Amino acid sequence: MCRCFGIVAGADEEVVTQNDLFDALTDPDPESAGYDLRDQPRPFGEDLPVQVLTNVYVSFLGHIDDERLEFETHLVVGHRWNDPRLNFANANGLNQTQVAAFREVEGESWFADNMWTPNIFVENEQSSQVMELVRENVFVAIDRGGNVKMSYRVFANVLCDMDLRRFPHDDQICFIKFESCA
Repeated sequence: MCRCFGIVAGADEEVVTQNDLFDALTDPDPESAGYDLRDQPRPFGEDLPVQVLTNVYVSFLGHIDDERLEFETHLVVGHRWNDPRLNFANANGLNQTQVAAFREVEGESWFADNMWTPNIFVENEQSSQVMELVRENVFVAIDRGGNVKMSYRVFANVLCDMDLRRFPHDDQICFIKFESCA
């Protein structure tokens, strides 16, 4: 799901692509953007943490292992946050008329690897990994105001404290607990 394109430029101008725009916004050179992916964005001021909104879609739930007290699940995880450093007005060195024509830039895992992303994980996981076919299933979109949307697919084995004393006439309630290290 990548719509890669550039903006038409005059004969003496170079075309600005979405990759050019992303590179300009995340350039670590202090003379340019000065972006440090290790620093958490501060959209509400220096003393306040960034607010990350998370949604989870459970696309598969199964293979319940009553001996290991775990189950298998496939999740689609989405996050949204604002990183004011990624506001398109901060794209130094690019033709601002061409930059203004972009509503958003979209990328895959390479984008996510070169910008700050929340460290959110399944707290009660036995194991997990980002799913992939040819490469990791990660999608990132950044709009003009620095609002970021990121989604990815996760395969996880999740622990569940099952009470099997009434098996096979039992009901189990299992939780998927999310946590952040930030």
